[in-house]
Amino acid sequence: MILLKPDPSSHQEEQEYPYTERDMRKLFLSAGLILASAQTLAAALPCADLQTKIETKLAGKGVKNYTLEIVSKDTETTNRVVGSCDADKKKIIYKRAGKAAKAEKSE
Repeated sequence: MILLKPDPSSHQEEQEYPYTERDMRKLFLSAGLILASAQTLAAALPCADLQTKIETKLAGKGVKNYTLEIVSKDTETTNRVVGSCDADKKKIIYKRAGKAAKAEKSE
């Protein structure tokens, strides 16, 4: 068995990086804190603002005959929950007006 030694002239020099491991840790920690604070700000959105945004999106899609109702988070419903607001203390419920009218007529 023959062992070959690497040729020292072809050996690549180690590359020097401009950032240290400590710099990279600071960068990742900062990015994580920024993302966490963005989530907190989004969750604290006032209900009236979120309701307006949802109504705008529904109008853009051509949806008509509906109501959006702001209720407590603990309220149970069979209707679709389309958002949560006030730091996740309340939720916004989407009700189709035609659906309620059909239910009343069938009774």
